[in-house]
Amino acid sequence: MSRHIRTLVLVAVLAGLIVPLGCGDSNTPQIGRIDVIFTYKVGAAPFFPESLNYFLHPEDPSDGVVFSIDTLKYYVSRLRITGGSSFASDLIHRMDVTNQSSAYENVLSFTSVPAGNYKEITFTFGLDDEQNVAGALLSPDNDDMIWPEQMGDGYHYMKMEGRWIDAAGDTLTYLTHTGRTLQGSYFFTVTLPFAQFDLGVGKTMRIPINMDILQWYNNPNKYDFPTPPAIMGDDARQAVIQENGKNAVFIAGTPIPPDFEN
Repeated sequence: MSRHIRTLVLVAVLAGLIVPLGCGDSNTPQIGRIDVIFTYKVGAAPFFPESLNYFLHPEDPSDGVVFSIDTLKYYVSRLRITGGSSFASDLIHRMDVTNQSSAYENVLSFTSVPAGNYKEITFTFGLDDEQNVAGALLSPDNDDMIWPEQMGDGYHYMKMEGRWIDAAGDTLTYLTHTGRTLQGSYFFTVTLPFAQFDLGVGKTMRIPINMDILQWYNNPNKYDFPTPPAIMGDDARQAVIQENGKNAVFIAGTPIPPDFEN
């Protein structure tokens, strides 16, 4: 066998060894995991369910109104995480904050997020009209979120309920139930920037999002609890809660990998 032929054979053998290795690398899923963690506070105070000692309007405590958060349930949907790369989920997530025995947080885990750069998260608070269809959420867990057909049909966006003490010292009930009315829809989109990060293949990052419950009733519109307490058919109050929700209720914290948690 000539030297030239032996060289060609050697090259062919090496190529046969290298190609399978290259194919194996290209078949590795180029994905990581992102956990979106919803946490809660009431102004500067930590959130504790059923604690009847939060000032409703702390910048104007002269009104003397304090309140509690005894129930907080809501939907998050149409979640998007974007930057140089992008991830989209059309899943509907039911959040129940007060029906827990440990940490007051909700964690949404996404395990097939394309590796790449991310710097912004967007989601729908509640359900848009395409997803807000009566009977679409079949789990019994959603039965308590059904919105009456005669008032707009579909599901609640949020149920926040509790007690409040008025200036006279009487303890009353409030029912902040938001959803679609016969006149309009009051879901809204939240877009939050955060410190950009690169998600590596097989790695995990966590994006904290804090809900400041106090802002539902203060910013930009001061909201007083009505008597009687129901607002499901009150478009003016639905619109106020919607506008406040868009403005300052949610803020994204600095993303961190799990290893950096305390």
